[in-house]
Amino acid sequence: MAGRSRLLLLNIAIGHARAGAFVKSGRITQEERQNFTCAAVTWSLGYCFAQEIILLASHVRNPLCLLTFPPHTGYGVATWVVAVGTVALLLRLLWPDSAADLLMRVGPAYVNRALLSGLRLTQKQVQIILTVILTVILLLALLANVIGSNETPSFCGVLSAAA
Repeated sequence: MAGRSRLLLLNIAIGHARAGAFVKSGRITQEERQNFTCAAVTWSLGYCFAQEIILLASHVRNPLCLLTFPPHTGYGVATWVVAVGTVALLLRLLWPDSAADLLMRVGPAYVNRALLSGLRLTQKQVQIILTVILTVILLLALLANVIGSNETPSFCGVLSAAA
């Protein structure tokens, strides 16, 4: 968990620093910047912590073994529930207009500027793009794990049915 969470926290810190320019320009308030950063840190650490607890409880050395689909153990099911649940809850929380508006205003601080150069998105477009991106990421993870599940037993070994 330490490596994943450190990388996420570093990216959040960089975005927070970049968002300072948005506060100075009046694009967002200092309170919105702080709240966004706190929410991003909380979500990131919560997700990493939940996945790490599942990994430790499973006694599996390679986290990819828990991502096989269909899952072969209760720990694999728990891993997928956390991943899918996180995406679903994020979509639910970010779908309201006020959240989409804030994401539209602060988001560029957290994304490579070249990706957004010249884009002027509406709240509805932000909501749709966010939904598509998160759904595609989840579907690609699922597809990759279905395809890769044939290879998984070679490096995961036989997982306990009791798990």
